[in-house]
Amino acid sequence: MRKLVSLFLALCLLCAAIPALAETAEKQEIKVGSVTFQVPAAVAEEGSDVGIWSASCSDYTLIISVNDWSTYDIPLSDLTDGNIQIDSMFGSLVIGGFDGDTAITIASSMCHEENIGMLNGDPVRQGAVGDTVVFCSHYYRDHGVLIACTTETSFSTDDMLAICDEIMLSARFDGVTEEDMIADAQVDYVIVTADSGKIRTEPSISGGLLKTAYKGETYELIEESGDWYIIDVDGRTAYLHTGVAEIQ
Repeated sequence: MRKLVSLFLALCLLCAAIPALAETAEKQEIKVGSVTFQVPAAVAEEGSDVGIWSASCSDYTLIISVNDWSTYDIPLSDLTDGNIQIDSMFGSLVIGGFDGDTAITIASSMCHEENIGMLNGDPVRQGAVGDTVVFCSHYYRDHGVLIACTTETSFSTDDMLAICDEIMLSARFDGVTEEDMIADAQVDYVIVTADSGKIRTEPSISGGLLKTAYKGETYELIEESGDWYIIDVDGRTAYLHTGVAEIQ
């Protein structure tokens, strides 16, 4: 009898989980900007433009945005104007109505990094606003990707995060093969931690100035030598002082 009761309870739990799982079982392919995703087939598309796609399901709404930072001619740090802060490492996360430092503090308190198995090996940044909004943000090469899931029902935060993660894992970038993404996982990067830093042509503070790097920008690390990171900048070997950046 105890075995029957246990089996009945297990079946009840399984049945309770089926609705949420079923919504993500069937897939449809969408393209947002230069990134292709697999999303639940049950959604009804509400609208899209070059970089934003949104759609509704029975219990939740999805919003996917993709920003291609390579199209911007201005430093990412200049996108902070006192009202909007764009977290340049995870390019699509926007916190409005605050100065830059406050926005970064808010974003940090809302987010945590989670390794969900991205092909390129990088973690995503996840967060939740109460129990009605979750988001999953990722920055890869020149692309910032943000997937947000919102609900006004009892659909759980864990269920929403599972959907965001599943969609994020399906991301495929134009011109980047799976082999490329896997190879990228073997590459180390440095991230600029100071407000700005000088990238030089030689490992010396008197070395020629190649460009100015801004907080949040990342560069492929070739090797570390003394007080300098040797980095790749658009195919050129360059140098960035270790005091303004750190290995990611």
